[in-house]
Amino acid sequence: MGEVVLSKRLQRIAELVTGRCVLDVGCDHGLLSKYLLQNGLCERVIASDISQKSLQKLDWTNEHLCKRVGDGLSVIDGRDGVDTIVVAGMGGETICGILQGNTFCADLIVSPQSKVHLVRTQIAKMGYALVEDFVLLDGKYYTILKAKWCPESTPVYDDNQLLYGVYYTKDKVQKQQLSQRYQSLCQKKNEKANQKAQQLACVLQSFEL
Repeated sequence: MGEVVLSKRLQRIAELVTGRCVLDVGCDHGLLSKYLLQNGLCERVIASDISQKSLQKLDWTNEHLCKRVGDGLSVIDGRDGVDTIVVAGMGGETICGILQGNTFCADLIVSPQSKVHLVRTQIAKMGYALVEDFVLLDGKYYTILKAKWCPESTPVYDDNQLLYGVYYTKDKVQKQQLSQRYQSLCQKKNEKANQKAQQLACVLQSFEL
């Protein structure tokens, strides 16, 4: 396998990495892990997945790549020096469960597939501030969050910010109504609802935050 070409979503996640040692939780085929090392975006990557069978999808070796089988953050300890944790492509409840075990004060980069408000709430409760919070269109809509450890000055987010994004700072009734409609459509698992949700997402993004 030569140079990795990432999806738009993974490319944007890679651009958010600023640390030296990255834990890529649920690495799957390891495209992000490989891309980070190939492009010098970090010095070391620990790529993990839930089973040996899953981890075997990462068919690539590098002296700066460490592969580990395990659940969530159980694969690392303080000696690893992890300063960035990436968790992408999982449901919001699953990500919350993973983050509950975080004692490493590392940067968090997460991309929940559902229940994003639960993830924002969990991150804030843990003493983190969200420094990136946006929606990206890559075939479908993805939310990407980045948070930094700041327990002494953790921002307090209101309900709208937790539900719609931390940069939602203005009381816009129309946007709130559209957002509620968007959330309702996303819960319906059919093609027609997905098309309407994508149209609404474009409208929502046109609002000044």
